[in-house]
Amino acid sequence: MGNNPGPGASDVAPKSDKRKRGYKSFRDACGRFVSSDEPKTPCRFCESREVVKSGFNFTKDGPKQRYKCKTCGKTFTPTSKLTKGNTFSEGADGDITEAKITGLGKFRRLVKKSVYSFLDFGLHPQAVYDTVAFLNLLIHIGVTRDFAENGSKTFKLVTKKKAPSADDLLWHLAKFSREEIERRFIAVFDEVFRIANGVTPLKGKRFDVAVDFHDWPCRCKGAEGVIRIQRKKGTSRGYRFATVNVVRGGYRFTLLALPVRRHSEMLDVVERLLKFARKRIKINRVYCDRWFYSVGAIRMLKRLKLKFVIQAPKTRGIKKFLKRELPVVVDYEVVRKRAPPYGSERVKLFVVRSERMEDGVIGFITNSSVSEENAERLAEFYRRRWGVETSYRVKGDFKPKSTSRRYVIRLFYFMFSVCLYNLWVLANLTVGMDVLKFVPREPFITAKFFGAALYLPAAPFDPG
Repeated sequence: MGNNPGPGASDVAPKSDKRKRGYKSFRDACGRFVSSDEPKTPCRFCESREVVKSGFNFTKDGPKQRYKCKTCGKTFTPTSKLTKGNTFSEGADGDITEAKITGLGKFRRLVKKSVYSFLDFGLHPQAVYDTVAFLNLLIHIGVTRDFAENGSKTFKLVTKKKAPSADDLLWHLAKFSREEIERRFIAVFDEVFRIANGVTPLKGKRFDVAVDFHDWPCRCKGAEGVIRIQRKKGTSRGYRFATVNVVRGGYRFTLLALPVRRHSEMLDVVERLLKFARKRIKINRVYCDRWFYSVGAIRMLKRLKLKFVIQAPKTRGIKKFLKRELPVVVDYEVVRKRAPPYGSERVKLFVVRSERMEDGVIGFITNSSVSEENAERLAEFYRRRWGVETSYRVKGDFKPKSTSRRYVIRLFYFMFSVCLYNLWVLANLTVGMDVLKFVPREPFITAKFFGAALYLPAAPFDPG
């Protein structure tokens, strides 16, 4: 008798029973709406999957589960579209453009105050032009993809001011040494990271990064710094640079760029890049292209205790797995016999389908935990690395043209283009947070608009 429910007792099954029956949503004993749905997407702001439930958003379609990201602290409701930030009036396009211009005006003042000081040309106090004039000329030459000789003339027409000549600019750039250029731009990269960390915390977050090489073709045979590269634009000689890049949308910073002067030092340069990046962020995985499919590269990544995913070339040993039913996950051994470093390294090989490849399949090697269930998901993560190629295109939009044989001028041009690219990413981050109230995953400000805002007269871009 004592175990029988009395009159008026609730006939609603306990929550545990409801969940066992497969209900996705129900009301608890207090009438509150409860959902057992899991978020279908990661955090839309930082893409972290460390999210927890945080109440509900009550809409006309009913309550929707809200989640809170434990990494960035923001709340969101899973959806395929970005949430709205500020509310604008009917002329929303005009309001957003005005907000961009206002934000870029503040950003330009911040750049001149903090970043430009690291690129000081060491000019005499009585010099006709100051460092800002030379940097504005460099930005104009980079944005217009012009040579210094013609760019200095068009710069005077655009700004309607006296400006340094090409000879003045190149003479001052030639005074720098290679070591000093590297030191100055490393300080700039650190300053950009410090500003970004103040806008939205980056330290402590886990980021996927990609390491890649960028070649600048040049027909200056025998010039300093010129090495053999893959044939491009009718030449197999040029300058080579290595970069380490964050591959998360909205945070695609180039953490560091370094020159490669000899093929034998390429692995040493990559190791220096990764050590530099690891001091500033937590590296989740390193994505690499087929050049890193070697015993030396795998040993270096393992020595740094980093998880990696490397695209595998279709060698004779790998081709036999391409005919199996996909996805394929096997233990594999990368062997080196003909040249040092000799030996072998054991890794995991997984092969999945890919629309990007002609034969529809693609293989990777990794030291991460991988199985047939998550192989395609890991390959999907690797696709973020292909955004690095897009970043090189944007860097190219900021890089001046040159026929100079002087290595320091070529090095300064490339490092300056990477600096402008980082400032462009930072501008999208800071202005986007100010206007939209979240980090836009796609560029909020175009590269051309950003470049013009940095060097054009203050009238239309600096309302303050």
